[in-house]
Amino acid sequence: PLYAADLVRDCNGRTWVLADRTQSPSGIGYALENRRVTARVLPSLYRDAAAHRQEPF
Repeated sequence: PLYAADLVRDCNGRTWVLADRTQSPSGIGYALENRRVTARVLPSLYRDAAAHRQEPF
C-alpha cells in the first residue's frame, strides 16, 4: 500500500492536510489481474513468456 497526502499552506504559513489516501496503485492491480487471467486462459503462452514473479505481490 501507498500513502499520499494533499498539503496546502494557508495565508499564515500553516500547512494543512487537505486529503489523504492509502491504497495500492490501480495500475499494479490491473497488471497482476491481467497476469492471472492470461495464465488461466492461455497457460502455454504464459509459460512460454517466462514472466518473472512480481515481488512482493
